[in-house]
Amino acid sequence: MRRCVAWAVTLVAGVLCLYPGLRMLWSGPGETGQIIQPGTAICVRLLRPITSANAESGQPFAGYVVSSETVKGSAPVRPGTLVEGTCLVVRKATDNSRPGYVRLALQGLRDSDGRFAPLETTTFSQWGGPEQGNRHAVSNGKKMGDRLAMPDEARTPSNQLFATVEALLPTEETIKFVVLKPSLTPPGFCVP
Repeated sequence: MRRCVAWAVTLVAGVLCLYPGLRMLWSGPGETGQIIQPGTAICVRLLRPITSANAESGQPFAGYVVSSETVKGSAPVRPGTLVEGTCLVVRKATDNSRPGYVRLALQGLRDSDGRFAPLETTTFSQWGGPEQGNRHAVSNGKKMGDRLAMPDEARTPSNQLFATVEALLPTEETIKFVVLKPSLTPPGFCVP
């Protein structure tokens, strides 16, 4: 009798230990996230304006996706998805010598459940200028840590190149970042 009880207990314990593994094998692997491929362009708008007059290097910023251009095999980045980033470089304008400058880097996406999907993207640079309609924006594939990208002098009159105006990124302006390395979104990544 004791042998039967011992065998029954051993059998039940074995089944309880093997059940989760067998269930996973029969149902297939768990849900995995989707990959955002390099070359995917993400256009965002800021939640609050950024200006070189009062922003600081290292300061975080937040925004939302307006649109995206995906490459083949890439997960879509839906409009309304929240984004987070950092002001890499902020330089205030100086008296009659140089305009203000801001360089932003996108750090990743945040879903409606608060989960974060990190991204490595190009940076976006903004120079100050005397006219709001004539901004000196540079989004030329620069990576974080690259040297500052000066505005194209062939398109910028010399009297505007060194204007003493702060760089401004309003909430109405669309900023474009391009994904440089594959990024995996968490399983079930939810967007608004």
